[in-house]
Amino acid sequence: MTFEHYAQNLLEDFNTRNLDENGDIYTYTPKYFDISEIFLSYEIYDDDKDFQFNIEDARNLISIILEDSWNNIINANKYKKEIYELKLGSYKINSQYDINDFDTATFWIESTERDNDIILDDEEKLKLYKYYLFENKNISNEDINDLPPDGIPQKSNQTTVDYFKQQAKFFLKDYNLMKENGFDQSKIDFTEPQEHFDIINVLTKANKSRDDNLTLMNAQYILAKICDFKNWDEFLHASKAKQEIGALKLNCYRIGMDPDIIESAKMLVAHELFADFVDDDYTDDDELAMWEHVMRRLLF
Repeated sequence: MTFEHYAQNLLEDFNTRNLDENGDIYTYTPKYFDISEIFLSYEIYDDDKDFQFNIEDARNLISIILEDSWNNIINANKYKKEIYELKLGSYKINSQYDINDFDTATFWIESTERDNDIILDDEEKLKLYKYYLFENKNISNEDINDLPPDGIPQKSNQTTVDYFKQQAKFFLKDYNLMKENGFDQSKIDFTEPQEHFDIINVLTKANKSRDDNLTLMNAQYILAKICDFKNWDEFLHASKAKQEIGALKLNCYRIGMDPDIIESAKMLVAHELFADFVDDDYTDDDELAMWEHVMRRLLF
């Protein structure tokens, strides 16, 4: 199938758009792509009755998803095109994998190149994408040593982005469990409470309703939001130090923790940084070090 066909399919899915029975939310009955998920992920707001989406918009959206120009996409070699199809396929209805799986595969492939000081060609990358997405989809730090040795990297430390993706999955499980129990935490036996999210505090901070049907991408957005990032994309493009500050904040939303600590920490960090640097500039790493210092004081 050509990418022009994919664009036509995306447009066909959009054309199933209809107001729900309450007349205030647009819903879809797509055949090919989870268009609601795509719009949510790329912050495309379709709640205006005059919202327009045509074939050119569909092509542009595919270009945004694949992070390449339409001309490059349709003229790519066969291996690159198949990689593009794999990424686009993460948004298909009933796909075997999602965009998080694809992003994780990308991370490992880039690690392979970096750790071995090599540049893989598109054919080699395609083989690795297929390996991660279909043979070892649920790869983790614990089983990384079981991977075949030919060019697959060993990962010594989990990145903050990987940590947030993992926590989004845990949050979604906790949310669904709480929803099943009417958001009555007393009905659930959490053997290790501080390993679970305080769903009420999270939803309150994120200004989200308890009745929402959350997806994994919604969960990622919510975790980024409660850690003071505008959205998931801003979190992904933040410095490593800023991401780690976000992780410190995220841990304040566990059961038994008090997220109000975050506001107290912000004031203390600002005060300490001003005292230490006065008129001098400080780096994100300096700010991270101060956050770690302040959080230790507040928590211990």
